[in-house]
Amino acid sequence: MLKAALLAAAVFALPHMAAAQPFDLVILGDMPYGPPEASYPPFEALIERINETTPDLVIHVGDTKSGGSPCTNAVLAEQLDYMQRITAPVLYTPGDNEWTDCHSARAGGFDPRERLAHIRSTYFATPGQSLGSRPLPVDSQAEAGYPENARLMLQGAMVVTAHVVGSNNGFEPHDPETALEALARDAANRAWLT
Repeated sequence: MLKAALLAAAVFALPHMAAAQPFDLVILGDMPYGPPEASYPPFEALIERINETTPDLVIHVGDTKSGGSPCTNAVLAEQLDYMQRITAPVLYTPGDNEWTDCHSARAGGFDPRERLAHIRSTYFATPGQSLGSRPLPVDSQAEAGYPENARLMLQGAMVVTAHVVGSNNGFEPHDPETALEALARDAANRAWLT
């Protein structure tokens, strides 16, 4: 919920510019969930419907899989492929199910920081552009190590993503490395939004 509120608050018209013009935006997240045979067909139908409506931008707020499903490279690649099937430009910000929750045995017992590094190297392999089959150029915080933080101007409005996730935002007091990662990412988010 926090991430959705941040995204909603981050779509605004800049006061020194002319009024923003209307544009079509699709925001989705927390899907597909469940076994592929049950959850993928409805998600594929949703992608087809999104493509039919030709929005100007799609934002995926993360959780491309359930917290208990495997965090394997294959599953993450499958979800990236779905985003690339969307014809509109896609901004994506990772959810906790894609990395912070991957330490659980049911998700594969992965190191969350390694999963985040993998997402950054695959989903954000070209940090100067959005995802989707018709990508747009974006500004990103890639030089600071946070390529998932992106922004672009669309019809006179700035659209911004900031990487804030559930599961305590990745902050695990018992693991100093996760705490340091979360604190550094929060500092980067604050810098990105100012």
